[in-house]
Amino acid sequence: MIPPPQKIRHISKARFVPLLMFLMTGFYPGLTQKITDIPDHEASYFIDLNINTNTIHQLPDNVWSIKYFDAINTLDFLPVTIYDWKRQEVGHYKLSKSYGLNYYNIEIDFLKVEQVYFAEAIDEAGVTHHTAFSLKGPPTEDKPNAEIIVNPMNLSCESFTDNLIEFYVILSGGRTPYQVQWFVLNEQMSDFLYLPRLEKIDGPGKGMSVTVDATPAYHVMAQIEDACGNKLNKVVSVNCQKEEKVYHSIFIEPLSKTMGAVNKQ
Repeated sequence: MIPPPQKIRHISKARFVPLLMFLMTGFYPGLTQKITDIPDHEASYFIDLNINTNTIHQLPDNVWSIKYFDAINTLDFLPVTIYDWKRQEVGHYKLSKSYGLNYYNIEIDFLKVEQVYFAEAIDEAGVTHHTAFSLKGPPTEDKPNAEIIVNPMNLSCESFTDNLIEFYVILSGGRTPYQVQWFVLNEQMSDFLYLPRLEKIDGPGKGMSVTVDATPAYHVMAQIEDACGNKLNKVVSVNCQKEEKVYHSIFIEPLSKTMGAVNKQ
């Protein structure tokens, strides 16, 4: 008697693909895979999950880079739960692991800028590992700062000849290099007493000096622009009288407001 043909059991594609991936690669569906071959210079950037501190780690983007040393290895994964500042669960992960040091880069798409999150992992021995982190906001713009320094070399209001004053600017902040353009204007600020002068300054500190031998009153303006296009104008006024009083020495003062500050970045 010929036996009836055996029925072939059908393995659905949905079940077959994960099984094949596991057999070929060791990939466990639903697990966050660890990273191998971490360069030594990058290892220090990973947050150590074995060290419990009160530090709130600042993440530059939505990738949470952590490392974990497994000293037990009775399970193939480490469960990690993420809570928001209200202690409400907002994420849950299973990290594949093996004995020794494990590294992970976990993309978290629900992070909100400047909000603190708490991660908690419980290993096979029941030990809780926790850490806190926050997503940094966009960098604040560092605008240039400037101060005009006045160095009177030879001046007198009693004699309108041989007056000589040196001006230079002290720079800080912003993005180097800087461009500084000098203007010497008449008392009404309607005309130039000298042709404008442009200089490039590679770094913070003192710029080149400008020497003026004009008769007061006049104004000296330095227009500063950094590498990002941030502009700042600084002006000092030089005159021999204030509130209709004549002084026997030249009176020098900065204008009360910074003129024409513009942000073009």
